[in-house]
Amino acid sequence: MTATQVQAPAPPEKKSTEKPAAPRWRRALRSTRRITKLVLLILVVAGIPYGVELAIPRIAAAVVRQQLGLTTKELYTLGYLFTGFYLDRFGLEHPVKVEVPGITDQHVERFTKHFASELNALRTRIKEQQSYDQDFAYVMNPLMSTPLVWVTLRGKRTLIAPIPTYVIRRFTEGVYYEICNVDGFSAAFGNSFQQYVGEALTAATTGTSISILGEQPYRVGKELKASVDWIATDATGTLFVECKAKKVRFAAKIALADAAILDEDLGKMAGFVVQVYKTLADAKAGLYPHWKPNDRSIYPIIVTLEDWFVFGDRICSAVNERVKAGMEAAQLDPAMLDQHPFSICSVEDLEHAAQIMAQRDIDTVIGRKVDGERRLWTLGSVLRTDFPVELKKVRKLFPEVEKEIGVKP
Repeated sequence: MTATQVQAPAPPEKKSTEKPAAPRWRRALRSTRRITKLVLLILVVAGIPYGVELAIPRIAAAVVRQQLGLTTKELYTLGYLFTGFYLDRFGLEHPVKVEVPGITDQHVERFTKHFASELNALRTRIKEQQSYDQDFAYVMNPLMSTPLVWVTLRGKRTLIAPIPTYVIRRFTEGVYYEICNVDGFSAAFGNSFQQYVGEALTAATTGTSISILGEQPYRVGKELKASVDWIATDATGTLFVECKAKKVRFAAKIALADAAILDEDLGKMAGFVVQVYKTLADAKAGLYPHWKPNDRSIYPIIVTLEDWFVFGDRICSAVNERVKAGMEAAQLDPAMLDQHPFSICSVEDLEHAAQIMAQRDIDTVIGRKVDGERRLWTLGSVLRTDFPVELKKVRKLFPEVEKEIGVKP
């Protein structure tokens, strides 16, 4: 049997009139790489030591190696090679040979072992996950976890990708979901995310009247506590920024027939909000060593890795009810919710908002976000609606890092 060989793609012939496949993928690639790029930026900018392998931090690289048996460079090299192959071809005959320096048959075997499944096994998983209720259109497709499938074509064992876009999704953001639960990764990444948010706030506001203050320890009696992660303050107002890298679970996003998972995740988000109000109460009591209360507006903000899309009457009401219950259980003054209304946003929206605050001021921007019906909007929607001119001036905060890790916008 002649082995199928995968080589680096040659430049397209100039005489060809066929529309290249890449443009059809451009939107899919942009969306799937967004979280991956953000994860790399967070870890690199946060200062965790990293090596030359795609500039991915050693902690992530070690976990990937532990889980997949591949270095991050080998993973991404193989992933993009397979993705490129399936742009214009249907299958790869066994054994698959890759003619790329540094990639061996063992690397290919490890990659396919993790990302491919046998056809019969795939059929079984599809049957197990079938749903004929409200969740019909949202049931998890098993191909999302194993986008490559071994089949027999013309008597030959062949590796196919029924939905090619799932290949790049799987080895980028899909790998993140695997390694995020490994011992040691969650805490390290959470700390890195917090550090990244501070670096982003600083980069966005340098040279302006906005001051950025980091987390500091303080005491309540004999108990040692940590302040809110970041404080941004100017002459008009103060942001209390709490960073949470937790992502809303996939099942919570798509389950319609059973809302239990969504309720659980909303409960966790409400817990994050109550946590901020607990430390805000201590800050207002003068217990913070690096910030003292004043008569300026205070805006608590929960910043997440990706957008939880907490907007609209239903979701906002659900979170608010849980926050009120948590406030009561913690014996916190419920009036704080009206005095200092909270917001929930993605780090991407915060980066934009910080740059607009640098152009205007904190109270003008965040005060608008918590005003009237806009409390039900996402921060991004408020920025696009009320600050379109300023939004056009928003820039990339770390272009040199993006260039270093080799990720295009």
